[in-house]
Amino acid sequence: MFRVLRFLLFCGICTIVVGDHETEKEDRANAKAGPYTSILTRMQKCKKPDLPYQTKKERSGDVTLELSDAGERKSGPSIKGNYTSFKEDPDLRLNITDYQQVNGKWEQILSSTGMNCYSRVTARLARIFHVNYNKLTCAVPKGTYKFDADYDKVDHEIQSSRVYGKVLRRVVLTSKKKTVICLEFESEVTPAEDM
Repeated sequence: MFRVLRFLLFCGICTIVVGDHETEKEDRANAKAGPYTSILTRMQKCKKPDLPYQTKKERSGDVTLELSDAGERKSGPSIKGNYTSFKEDPDLRLNITDYQQVNGKWEQILSSTGMNCYSRVTARLARIFHVNYNKLTCAVPKGTYKFDADYDKVDHEIQSSRVYGKVLRRVVLTSKKKTVICLEFESEVTPAEDM
């Protein structure tokens, strides 16, 4: 009996997945996803963040970035640069929003906002980018933190499975309703079997 129910449930799921693609939302909902490789194609500082940037007097941090040569890596170039903390700021929050390109338009597919240093994602990213912080206050001590990170590995710290196609990730560091840093990363997400 249990096998019959499991088979019927499987057939029902197959019918839903294989059904007609009448709208763009159905296309996106039924898009192929799974293990992936994320190849960084473009990165830049945001031109228009949702919250205004901190003024010079308020600035608690800044970042410089460049793409390194991909060399032998199939996952593409790495992100080289440094994060400079100008002053300790216990109010830092991390926001990550992902968009997927569907019919030439960016549609939001993920949003994590207001993450402080107690968030697992924030802690993992801080480790990858060699940024130290006070585990009690979440403040980053003054100084410059250099990094050279493989974007594909960074992406896998956030998600283990993705929908394939063009993805835009917006990473925003905020403090007291102001933007400290806002970065955009565009990548091509392909099935992992190519690795």
